[in-house]
Amino acid sequence: IRQNDELERRVEQRTVEVQKANAVLEEQKEQIVLQNVELEKHRHHLLELVRERTKNLEHAHQMLQASHQRLINMLDASSEGFWEFNVNTREILFSSKFWDRLGYLPHEIENEASLISSLIHPDDLHRINSSIRDCLNNKRQLFKEEYRIRAKGGFYQWYLSRGKIMENGKDGVLLFVGTHTDITQQKIAEQQLVEDERILRASELRWRSLYEQAAEAIVLLDDNADIIDYNSSAR
Repeated sequence: IRQNDELERRVEQRTVEVQKANAVLEEQKEQIVLQNVELEKHRHHLLELVRERTKNLEHAHQMLQASHQRLINMLDASSEGFWEFNVNTREILFSSKFWDRLGYLPHEIENEASLISSLIHPDDLHRINSSIRDCLNNKRQLFKEEYRIRAKGGFYQWYLSRGKIMENGKDGVLLFVGTHTDITQQKIAEQQLVEDERILRASELRWRSLYEQAAEAIVLLDDNADIIDYNSSAR
């Protein structure tokens, strides 16, 4: 939980950095517009000014790309893999680390939405798609879902997936970025706990039935010899 909280904090921090970089780009674009008005009066400075502003834009774009790459590297290092979904082109990318944990080799998989949908457990797929739509429609700020995905051996592994829309630029680009966390052992433990509770309840019911049906009088006393329970025969 602490790792997930730290991851969310870092994602928010990187998101702020990306937004600041976008703000810098917007400010520089406004400056270019003002410069173009001035260039109408001073055409002999046109080439020099355009080169200067173009260089600044390229540098800002490189900074944005570098920030994005640092975010991806951080996500990949702090989880069992990351994913990135380009909403505009419908392109999806899952890190090789994620596929390795599922037992797939690079030449055996393709980063396509149709493949991912075919591997997610049918009982979880509708819920996953609904959550993604809610995020894209701004009904939810954070994507967080638990689901099962089929490994190469045919068995299903449980994953916790978290994601957030991290870029919404003027060019209409929407990137949905997130991470995976393997929670298979946690789910197994939860299922075992439920099964143990079911067995315990069944055992308790059997004991209670024998206790009440016994012909002998059974009386339960506490440390002070006070009666705390007794069966029908004792009654």
